[in-house]
Amino acid sequence: MKNISILGIQLPVVQQKDSLNLLENTLKEFEGLHDVVMAFPERWISDVINKDDENFSFILERLLQISRDNNLCMVPGSFLIESEGKVTNSSPFILNGKIMGWQEKISPFLNEKLKVSGGKEINVFQYNDIKIGIAICYDIDFPYYSRILALRGCDLIINPALIAENFHDMWHLYVKTRSLENRVGVVSVNSSSDFFMGESISSFPFPYKFGAKLSITTATQTSNLFVKFQWESTREMRKKRLEDDPGSYDLFMKK
Repeated sequence: MKNISILGIQLPVVQQKDSLNLLENTLKEFEGLHDVVMAFPERWISDVINKDDENFSFILERLLQISRDNNLCMVPGSFLIESEGKVTNSSPFILNGKIMGWQEKISPFLNEKLKVSGGKEINVFQYNDIKIGIAICYDIDFPYYSRILALRGCDLIINPALIAENFHDMWHLYVKTRSLENRVGVVSVNSSSDFFMGESISSFPFPYKFGAKLSITTATQTSNLFVKFQWESTREMRKKRLEDDPGSYDLFMKK
């Protein structure tokens, strides 16, 4: 059975001036790791970054080089990107040394709305034989987002997150629910900084008798998340689940 390896690295939140050094020191630990999907937390660089900022270009170029040299697929968290007079919370999808596209956060959270514009598109990216979607932090809370990804054939959702320690129980519940209701793998990566405390989580559905159960793996604050996902087994489950959902409840809304 085919599987995919996923590494969630729980980077601490730092300012942009410290980000390249952090990246270099962190990735030394994973030298020689090939053919994996590597994922980082949401907004691990705390600054708002101008799209044309030279220092940010160095970060992106280093990520592209790492991807190219090690045949890595990367979802390197998300960044607050300022461009053309607005700020978006955006995550690149990197494959074989190239940025294949960006996913913008659709639903900014609480005060984030004061400076961040929500995105308008939900994208699906291809990695070998599987389709991957990105749901940035708060976007995983809403069933419509993940259902759209499932309807578009998504096998795996990467969820760069930034979750306060007091809400880990609710966050984990959202991840498990999105995974179970759509029969799709979800990997959510949190920051290891003290306010957030890591505890990244993966949730993978598997067939069980006449239904499905979940295989759950969690990290600690000091460990990273390394998991393997047998994605082929979920496709038939997902097909049946989507066929069983009427997709519209307009009839029941009428008075």
